[in-house]
Amino acid sequence: MVLLGDHVYLSDSGVPETCAQQVLSVYKSCGLSVTGLHTCPEEDIGVNGLVNGSLDATNSRLYRLTDTVEKPDVHVARSRLIAPGVDPGSYLCYVGIEIFSGPGIFQALEENIRNGVLTKGEVQLRDAMRTVMEREGMFGYRVAGRRFDTGMPLPYAETVAAFSERFVARSL
Repeated sequence: MVLLGDHVYLSDSGVPETCAQQVLSVYKSCGLSVTGLHTCPEEDIGVNGLVNGSLDATNSRLYRLTDTVEKPDVHVARSRLIAPGVDPGSYLCYVGIEIFSGPGIFQALEENIRNGVLTKGEVQLRDAMRTVMEREGMFGYRVAGRRFDTGMPLPYAETVAAFSERFVARSL
């Protein structure tokens, strides 16, 4: 399991599983690599990796992923990343919780390094994940919860406020 180091997660109120447990449950049931997802508005796509895929017929939170672009521009998002079951003007974004089913992700990363595959000047995990989607298949699960980015001052303050509201208010 990979969790982004500058993110924390808070499950929706009343949901007994943490966001990571939700993704792990999907992995255990499908056996393929799984990534956690949420939705973001179009104005936030420049700071998010987006995905597209087909919606599972039995679970409205589960997608079989077919495409991904790290921090796309609006044109790319509108032409390639409109996902079924997502409100117009919103997109499926990574939350930063990944479970990989085998060494395919490391092989894809190695190939990208060897071949100089860079996005915005960097080797990206998301580019390797596209390869895993193509070769092995991958699911995305829209978690019942929120992702908080703690890597910048304002989002960090919002994170503290959200956790305080959930946990400190209950204990008073």
